[in-house]
Amino acid sequence: MQKRLFSSMGLKCIAIIAMVIDHIGAVLFEDLYVLRIIGRLTLPIMAYFIAIGYEKTHDLKRYVGRLLFWGILSMIPYAYYFESDYQNILFTLATGLILLWTLDQIKSKYIQLVLTLMVCLAVTFFQFDSFFLAIGMILIFRYYRAAPTKLYFSLVLLLGFYQVLLLYLYNDWSQPHIWIQNASLLAVPLLSKYNGTRGTLKLSFYAFYPLHLIILLGIKTFII
Repeated sequence: MQKRLFSSMGLKCIAIIAMVIDHIGAVLFEDLYVLRIIGRLTLPIMAYFIAIGYEKTHDLKRYVGRLLFWGILSMIPYAYYFESDYQNILFTLATGLILLWTLDQIKSKYIQLVLTLMVCLAVTFFQFDSFFLAIGMILIFRYYRAAPTKLYFSLVLLLGFYQVLLLYLYNDWSQPHIWIQNASLLAVPLLSKYNGTRGTLKLSFYAFYPLHLIILLGIKTFII
């Protein structure tokens, strides 16, 4: 039996490090695509723990509220650092969390599908970070976490749809924003090593999110 190496905090630390590297590459070193590739590890890990957190939380309203609270605090540094009017990823994760709860209240598979498609269209239309990709990952990890083959191929299919959207937006396959998304699959082997424990180090990804944006914004503004 293979040893499972990572606690939830260990994986979240990997996600945090990858996120910082990604955001440095996105704005400060745009030609270093390797930084953006490393950054693709973050979203699958966070989507994975949204799915797990939904199953384990004793207070869903508080969980959603925490995401929205830190998301609101991140709005201004996010907008100025990326020079973008997109909504940051914490809003996307909160939307995915609410969707999971809503789907569990609906018995009809048809209505579940229609609702999921509507939410995916909404987060794309209103320009939530990662569009429907984060929503799709949350759902895949929620329903296929115990079926590795289905999980992997579902992620491949989801990434294919996402790349079609980006190709439509950029109209140029050479754009790195399109092809680097495939690197998200590199997170799957890491997630398979999750041992189900929380770990001893306590570090809030959600609180760290606005903090790192403020620091990077200061570097961008006053140093570079």
